[in-house]
Amino acid sequence: MFDKISRLAEAAARNASVSRRGFLGQLGRGALAAAGVVSGLLFSAREAHAQGGVVCCYYRSYDRRSYSYHYKTVCQKAGTTCAPTVGGKWHSAGYSTAAACTDC
Repeated sequence: MFDKISRLAEAAARNASVSRRGFLGQLGRGALAAAGVVSGLLFSAREAHAQGGVVCCYYRSYDRRSYSYHYKTVCQKAGTTCAPTVGGKWHSAGYSTAAACTDC
């Protein structure tokens, strides 16, 4: 298996004008970054549960008449996820935990 990865890395490195070792280093940094993103998402869910059990879901809707956005906050129990849309017109604009949310 290691030989197969080594051959693939060598072929990709040749195409990218990078040494095999440099390519594997870039691959490792990419994997480390992906692991950091996943652990951050898991930590934020755990933090929300520990910080009072509230998640604030933020939504926005564009008003074509006034050419502006309107904002709405929905508070939910920790461990739940924010819906991508609410009522067909409100679209997700992010979320925060109880520690960072002053609206919940």
